[in-house]
Amino acid sequence: MKVKSIILAIVLLSISAFANTESKVQSTEDRYTFLYSGMDAQRSVTLNTEVMRTEMRTVQSWCQRRFCPPTRCRRVCRPNGPCRRVCNRPGPCRVRTVRCMRQVPVQVFDHSVENVVTFFFGQSRQGVSEEFNLKQSGDNFSLDIDSSKRFVVLMDREEVSRRRQGNRDLVTTNLFVNFVDVAPIFTSKSEGIQNIDLKGKLLSFDIPKSSMNLTTKLKILRRKVGSDRVVFNRALGQNDYTIEDNGDFNRLTIDFNRIGVTRPKKMTIELRHGFFAKPGQKVLNANELKRLYDVRIIKYK
Repeated sequence: MKVKSIILAIVLLSISAFANTESKVQSTEDRYTFLYSGMDAQRSVTLNTEVMRTEMRTVQSWCQRRFCPPTRCRRVCRPNGPCRRVCNRPGPCRVRTVRCMRQVPVQVFDHSVENVVTFFFGQSRQGVSEEFNLKQSGDNFSLDIDSSKRFVVLMDREEVSRRRQGNRDLVTTNLFVNFVDVAPIFTSKSEGIQNIDLKGKLLSFDIPKSSMNLTTKLKILRRKVGSDRVVFNRALGQNDYTIEDNGDFNRLTIDFNRIGVTRPKKMTIELRHGFFAKPGQKVLNANELKRLYDVRIIKYK
C-alpha cells in the first residue's frame, strides 16, 4: 500500500510540473531610426523580436511547517463520585523543514516576430528632413516622428499582413506617407479668420485665399446652466455655405437652416480654419497640428 502511494505521488508531481497557467506576456524590443531626406521613393526596414510568456508551474521545494504534538485527554472518575476530563500537553510546537509543492514563475519562449516595414513616399519630397523612429515590441509596432516642423507628415494608409510559419510570425507592414509643406498654412494662419458677423440665422466671415485646400470647421454650442450642448460640430462642405470673392479673401455665409440648426438664444460659435487630415489619414507628427489652424471663439447672449 505504501509503494502504491509513493508511485501515485510521483505521477501527480509530474503532472503538476507540466500543468501551467499563463499569467503574463513579455517581449523583447527592436528599434531602428533613420533620417529621411527625400531622396528615395521607398525604404524598407526589418525588425525582429521575441515574445515570451510567464507561466506558473508547480514544483517540489522545501517549506517551513509548524507542528504541534496532539493534546491527550482522558476521563477521570472518583469512586461513587462525579467524573471529569483531564488533558495533558506533551510539549511545545516546533518548526520543521519539509518537502512541499509550490508555484514558481517560469519564463518560456512563445514565438518570434519578423516585421518587414516598407515606406512608400509620395512625390512632394523636396526639402524634407524628418527622423523616423520605429519600434517593434513583441507583436506591437509603433512609429514616431522627430519633426523638423517644416512639414506635416501624413500616412495616407497602412497595409498589414501576417502569417505564421512554425513558431515565427512573418509580418509585412506597408506605410504610404506624404509630406505637406507648412509654409502656406502659416501664411493663411497669420491672416486668420476675419470680419465675423451674425445676423439672424446668417453667419458670415472672411478666410484668406490659399494655394492649399484648407478646411474650415464650425462648432455651435447651446449654452445652458450646468453644461453646454453641442448642436453642430463638423467640417464645412461646399453645400453648407455660399462663397463670395472678396479680393485676397473669400467671404463665406452659412445659413443655419441650410445646415439644419435651429439658432439657440444663447450660444457659443467656434471657428477653426487651417489644415486638417482627411478621413482615413493619420498625422504622424500630430503635435504640429495645433500650430496649423486659426481659432475664433465668440459667445452670443
